[in-house]
Amino acid sequence: LTLEMMANNRIEGLIPLNYTQVNDSIYIKYDITGLDSLRKYLQGVVNRGKLLGVLESIADAAMVAEEYMLKLSSYVLDEEYIYVDSAAKKVFMIVLPVIREETSVEVFLKELLTDIQYDQKEDCSYVISLINLLGSSHTFTVDSFKEQVLRLKTSGIFVNNSKGLTAGTGGRQLAGTLQNEGGRQLTGVLQRGVDGELAGVLQDKGSEAPAGVLQNGVDGPTAGALQD
Repeated sequence: LTLEMMANNRIEGLIPLNYTQVNDSIYIKYDITGLDSLRKYLQGVVNRGKLLGVLESIADAAMVAEEYMLKLSSYVLDEEYIYVDSAAKKVFMIVLPVIREETSVEVFLKELLTDIQYDQKEDCSYVISLINLLGSSHTFTVDSFKEQVLRLKTSGIFVNNSKGLTAGTGGRQLAGTLQNEGGRQLTGVLQRGVDGELAGVLQDKGSEAPAGVLQNGVDGPTAGALQD
């Protein structure tokens, strides 16, 4: 069903695929011509506008899953296999319809936020507000995450109201105590260690990429051979 849906529809935010079947093997090809990996796009210092644009675009791509009867578990949530049109500043994602263990959107976003080197000239308190949302006890939804991103883009929540915020070199650690105009304090610490520790929760990262599934071809597109 997913293969047919992807092949017969141009779905916003997802990389189109073509597939062929030979005997029991299905071959899938994704055309990534002219696109950069998300990892490359976020190299170096990343400012507020660039990061919030990426997060909004990822949320948009994830939100079309229900509309087209796609499973979020089929999305490849890996910075090497998420792509960006640098000119349009838009993210495109790969859907790989095979049964496998995959990181949830929430965990992926947490890890993405810890891997970024933030612009120290900016007030980075907006990052803590996103971490608070991802680490809250409420059930995470992509819709609520996008709403928070849009609020941060348009209203400047927490801007110029932060105290004691630090962002570690390379984005490995974010810690701080924030106080908004109403006097309410928000604290947040998020650290990614060599053992995979993230906000006090141990995550088994496993392989960085879906090994044996996707492979960069010499002609640019990414291709994979799947077999029952």
